[in-house]
Amino acid sequence: MNFINDILHINKIDANKLEPLHMEFNLKKVINEVMDSLQQSAKENKTELTLDYDVNIPNHLMSDPLKLSQVFMNLIGNAIKFTRGGLVEVICKLKEKTGEDVTIYFEVKDNGIGISKEKQQSIFDGFEQGSIQINREYGGTGLGLTIVKSLLGLFDSKIELNSTLGKGSSFSFEIDMKSKDELMDEIPFEITSGEYNFKGLHILVVEDNKINQVITKKMLNKKDISCDIASSGEEAVTLAQENVYDAILMDIHMPGISGEEATIQIRKFDQTTPIIALTAISLDDSVESFYAAGCNDVVTKPFKPEIFYQKIGENIFDKRIRTSLS
Repeated sequence: MNFINDILHINKIDANKLEPLHMEFNLKKVINEVMDSLQQSAKENKTELTLDYDVNIPNHLMSDPLKLSQVFMNLIGNAIKFTRGGLVEVICKLKEKTGEDVTIYFEVKDNGIGISKEKQQSIFDGFEQGSIQINREYGGTGLGLTIVKSLLGLFDSKIELNSTLGKGSSFSFEIDMKSKDELMDEIPFEITSGEYNFKGLHILVVEDNKINQVITKKMLNKKDISCDIASSGEEAVTLAQENVYDAILMDIHMPGISGEEATIQIRKFDQTTPIIALTAISLDDSVESFYAAGCNDVVTKPFKPEIFYQKIGENIFDKRIRTSLS
């Protein structure tokens, strides 16, 4: 499945069917989310994963966080895979800022097995890895760096490689973005996650994966939240018509009608129930389209429990307070 998905991603980029989004986001948050999702792989390889982040980088940037996440998923994931008992460092530096124009330097470096000089010229070509022996020992399709190169091309950016066999590798690139200095940082609402009283809430969980259903239900029950579970978008629409829920947790990627389409259908008869989209990072995803479909918020998988609870509280309780005040 991963192999087929990689090929489809490359074909979409090469066919000019993907264009970068232009939306406001927090770069440090995006990088941290990617690193958090890869920490387990780093632990399994007994490798330390660190971030060197320039505090001068503006908090509010305009670019495509989803495609940037995909770039870092591949680069950091690769670095971890080929580094055992070592160090993988992610570096983000502000190179230049003129008005709203910002240039940011990125680097992912490791002290792993490195890449030989003769292979460095072809490593970004499809299906290329260091050697047959490396492929057998470490696995993979050899498409990760091809995807990175293609994605960065969408940003008019080129990736640079410096590597010494047996000593490690460094992949670096620069991306031009727009900064929005006039935007204020989000001011935390007076109610914090620890102050929400979730007891008695009833939520609809829309999720086709059985394991995810069990995990989500346990997380909700831990906070005394009851739930119904819909295994498909069609079932979600039916249950939403027949019941009243405090919120709906909507998985986006499902067979049949997607979570996005299910949200559109629910919004035809229910404009008020908060709908929180749950989605893994994907090249095809557009956060803007989730909101356009009628979602109130988005939580990316894998998510931290505290973020999961916070989003539920914000969309149920804070919304009620704002409504009563108005």
